[in-house]
Amino acid sequence: RDGRRHPLEGTVNELKRTYGEIILDLSQVEEDQDFIDLLIDTEPNQLSGEFRKALKAHTGGHPLFTIELLRAMQERGDLLINESGEWIESLELNWDQLPARVEAVIEER
Repeated sequence: RDGRRHPLEGTVNELKRTYGEIILDLSQVEEDQDFIDLLIDTEPNQLSGEFRKALKAHTGGHPLFTIELLRAMQERGDLLINESGEWIESLELNWDQLPARVEAVIEER
């Protein structure tokens, strides 16, 4: 990328300061879906392609919204860890609830 900084690099650095190490190869990220796939695949999972597409549709691929929605889904039990230690979708998965922090950011726009 001609030595230019990737547009998501600042966001990832802020997330590292707040939440600890996040390993992403930003030189390979060209599309929102790539970011979502790389983020999800930082942990073992069985999350389907349909789940990933729905996550992109609900967050627009925005890094903050994506991370906050995933965290909220984990807290609500929409995402669970199976006996193999992999994230899976629960049967009660609810795409209609956005975390309050995400809603507040959207309202400010």
